[in-house]
Amino acid sequence: MINSVVLVGRLGNDPELTYTQSGTAICKFRLAVSRPPRGDSGQGQSTERSGPVATSEKCPQCEGGTLQIREGRRGKFLGCSNYPTCTYSRDYDGDGGDGGDQAAAPAPAPREETDWLDIVAFGRTAEICNQYLDKGALAGIEGSVRSSTWEKQDGTRGYRVEIAAQRVQFLESRRDREARQAAHGGARPPQQGGNQQQSQQGAAPQGAAPQGAAPQGQQGGPDIDWTMDESEDPFGDQ
Repeated sequence: MINSVVLVGRLGNDPELTYTQSGTAICKFRLAVSRPPRGDSGQGQSTERSGPVATSEKCPQCEGGTLQIREGRRGKFLGCSNYPTCTYSRDYDGDGGDGGDQAAAPAPAPREETDWLDIVAFGRTAEICNQYLDKGALAGIEGSVRSSTWEKQDGTRGYRVEIAAQRVQFLESRRDREARQAAHGGARPPQQGGNQQQSQQGAAPQGAAPQGAAPQGQQGGPDIDWTMDESEDPFGDQ
C-alpha cells in the first residue's frame, strides 16, 4: 500500500507552533491547493461538450425535424432533432450558413477550484516552518495522509484528516517573500510557540530544539530533508 502526498500551495494562515509535554515541536497550518475544474484535460481547456443548439433549418430527411448544431469526436456537425429516429447528419462549416441563423454558444470558461488542507509538521521541521513561513507563502509539501477520530463533549464522534509533512520546500525567493510581506504590512512578529506544558518547561529559543525533544527518526516526528545551522537560510541565494 502507498500513502504518499505531494502538494504545492499557499498558506492560508500563519503557522501555529506548540510543544508537547515531552518537548516535541508541532507546527500546524492550512494550505490552499488549486484543483483543475472537472473536465479539464490538463491543457487549460474543457473537454466537456456543450448541448445541441437549435437552428431554423428543417431536416431534409424527415417531417417535423430541425437541424441542430452538435459536437462529436471529430468536431461540430449538423444533426436532426429527431435523433435517433432520424439519423440525418452533415458537416458543419462553422460560418452559420448551413446551420441556420444561430451559431453555437461558446463553452463557459472552466473555473479553478481550491482545496484547503490541514498540514502538521513535527520536530525540527516544525520549528523551521514556524520561523520562515507565514500567511500567503508558497510552499511544497511532501508527506502522508493520516486520520484521527475522537469523542466530542456532546457524545458525537469527531473526524479529522490532515497531511503529516515529512519534507517542506520553500518555493519563494527572498525578494518575492519580502515584496509579499511588504504589501501586507510587513513581516509577522516571530512566534515563540507554546502551550501549558511548554510554559511549565520554559520557552524554547526560536529555531532551536527544546530540551528533552525526541531525536530525529523516533516518535518525535519524521526526519527533515535538509541540514542547516542558525546562520543558514532555506531561501539561499534565490
